[in-house]
Amino acid sequence: MRARLALHISNINYFIYEISLKDKPEHMISISPKGTVPVLLIAESTKIDESLDIMLWAFQQAQIEDKLIPKKNRKKIFELIHANNNEQEDISDKIKNISLEFDKSLEDDLNTHLALSTFFQLVKETNRLAASEK
Repeated sequence: MRARLALHISNINYFIYEISLKDKPEHMISISPKGTVPVLLIAESTKIDESLDIMLWAFQQAQIEDKLIPKKNRKKIFELIHANNNEQEDISDKIKNISLEFDKSLEDDLNTHLALSTFFQLVKETNRLAASEK
């Protein structure tokens, strides 16, 4: 999302290709062997495959990097970005695990109570995260 926002703010024209991460097209793998998104293909030999790097590149192209990310605060800003990335990964992993437990529980009618328990675990975790943001 931050890559798209940075490209938009920087008035850089771009195309978005939605892909399924479960069925990555060969063309995408040829552009980004890591198979991660987002990927910005600038020229056949110039590719950026990290959202933060895309953001910084876009700001540099528009010559607004120093305005949006002042040099005197840059270190702290990047620390916050990286801390947020790690937290988002943790949250995503928790949601994925809870979702897998929920689906597995629903495979058997006798495990409905486990599915409900998993759902309540998700609600509890969501409430905990919401409370920590206040």
